[in-house]
Amino acid sequence: MPMGISEYHLRGFNKRKAQGYNYNHTKRFRKLLGNKCAECGNAGKIIIHHIDNIPTHNVIHNVLPLCRSCHTNLHIKLMNRAMRDAENAFAKAVLETR
Repeated sequence: MPMGISEYHLRGFNKRKAQGYNYNHTKRFRKLLGNKCAECGNAGKIIIHHIDNIPTHNVIHNVLPLCRSCHTNLHIKLMNRAMRDAENAFAKAVLETR
C-alpha cells in the first residue's frame, strides 16, 4: 500500500528540505534584509523568494523578502507570463508549418 504525505512526515521526510530549502538561510536573510515586504512594505511574516526559482541558490542578490500576498501574486504573474509565452510559441510553430 503506498504511503500518503502524512505517513512520510511521520517517518521524518521533509518535502521542503528535500527541495533544497534551508531555514538557516531564511533566518539570515530576514535579519539582513529586514522584516518588511520589498513590494508593499508590510511588516510581519516574510517569505524569502528566490528570484531565479532555485531554492539552493542562496546568495543575497538572488533573494527578495515578500509578504505572503505579494509572493503569491508574483507567482501568479510568473505563471501567466509562462502560459502566454507557451501559447505564443505554439501559435508561431503552427503558423510556420503552413
